[in-house]
Amino acid sequence: MHGARVSLWSLSGSDQHWVRNGFFVRVDPNTEASSVADVNGKFAFTRPEAPNGLVIRAEAGAFAPTEVTLSTAALENLTELVLEMRPGGSIVGRVIVASTESAKGVRLAASRGDLAPRFVTVGDDGTFRFDHVMPGRWLVEQRDPEGTSFLSGGVTIQTVSDAPPELPWNCEVTEGGVTELTLDFTAGKTAILEGSIVVDGGAVPGSVALLSRNGGDSPSADMDAKGHFRLETSRIAEMSILVTFSRSTQRNLENLELVASRELHRGSQELNIALATASLELENVPHDGEPLTYAVKLESGFEARVSVEPEEHGSRILAVPAGHGRLIGEGGPIPWEPMSGATLLELDLKPGEKAHARVP
Repeated sequence: MHGARVSLWSLSGSDQHWVRNGFFVRVDPNTEASSVADVNGKFAFTRPEAPNGLVIRAEAGAFAPTEVTLSTAALENLTELVLEMRPGGSIVGRVIVASTESAKGVRLAASRGDLAPRFVTVGDDGTFRFDHVMPGRWLVEQRDPEGTSFLSGGVTIQTVSDAPPELPWNCEVTEGGVTELTLDFTAGKTAILEGSIVVDGGAVPGSVALLSRNGGDSPSADMDAKGHFRLETSRIAEMSILVTFSRSTQRNLENLELVASRELHRGSQELNIALATASLELENVPHDGEPLTYAVKLESGFEARVSVEPEEHGSRILAVPAGHGRLIGEGGPIPWEPMSGATLLELDLKPGEKAHARVP
């Protein structure tokens, strides 16, 4: 087919996966090569290095894209490849919202892990439709297209795991078929997280943010004079909640953060944290290298972390959470993972206690 665009990507390894702007993908986004079919429908690539195999994709006009996945063994003897373009299938559905709301204008995205998400806007009657859809499993969810298209750039995250993740999906498309899907937003079109954070009985300046290991938007909100905050997001998924504190003349909390993972649901949910602190003077703090971390697991399920920066004079006085804490000496934490690494010392501190310890 003359003018068809043909793209090629390397498959991700079994011990890693990629996330592009919030969508899991099966391929390494940094390995794209492309070609355009000539008048005879022919295209050509220089054989790339592909230790895990390749995905070759063709797109043209009013046809569904088509893909073929080639293993390393199949590539060894490959001399010619034929990609057949077909109309594909359709996804049609309806968004259900509360009687006091309208689904009109809700933005939906459909992804199958191929770096090419599709977007539609829900109509006046709450219906939506995707046509010329490649057969296979798809995830359709609420998503704003701004900054999430592969072609527009955005955030790419690589993470390492023991096995590649299963791509999330909520519908399956067949060639020539129509797949029906209902999305229930009756609890609300967004997730709302609100509550208060107080330290030693009072409010302190700071902010609360929502982070996703899948990338995408990261909404945040400042705490007000009473420690109250309110966050709203269209991402309905497991998110990391990150609480940070600003420099204050009353408390030395700028190196303290609170982290936890929560499965957000549509509608409102509360989060209230009352944190008690102690004072810790650490001696023999390294004068160079990576910061140490003092970590305390809180009853709320949050992990409180205090970054202990290198100190030229070897001594630092810190405001740390009361309770059982560990001084950890390896690298910095990943927001959505619990602290790991070698424990240098352990302490049990009471609220308001003034303690001294020496870094081994």
